[in-house]
Amino acid sequence: METIRNAYSSLMNCLATEKPKPDRRTLRFYADGLAWYVDLPEWTGPPGALAMVAGADTLLAHLAYPDKEITLDVATYDPGYDFIELIHITREGKPEGTYRVPQFENFELWLCGVTKFVFGEFPNKLYFKTVI
Repeated sequence: METIRNAYSSLMNCLATEKPKPDRRTLRFYADGLAWYVDLPEWTGPPGALAMVAGADTLLAHLAYPDKEITLDVATYDPGYDFIELIHITREGKPEGTYRVPQFENFELWLCGVTKFVFGEFPNKLYFKTVI
């Protein structure tokens, strides 16, 4: 139980760090067998917090197939052509960080608090495309 409290405390400290947040990032994601992770060198919290779960892993596997690595251009504004849109769902009963993907019918995913570390908030919309 103490380990969980320490990990939670570490995560909250990382999220509370004040620094300018970009509105667009290039992020590398990779699979290490069973799980997908974001490569975020500036992250000082627990490594497990960088795991993609609850639909984000499924989306990454789909986009990267058959590879186990993918780089995405991610923005909080609509950069234009070829970007896939994620819309933040804020209705009751949905955890903070839940997004729907209009391009994929009935598909929702959850992005953890590391999203706040990267962008300073859970943006109302996120846009991404594969970097080739």
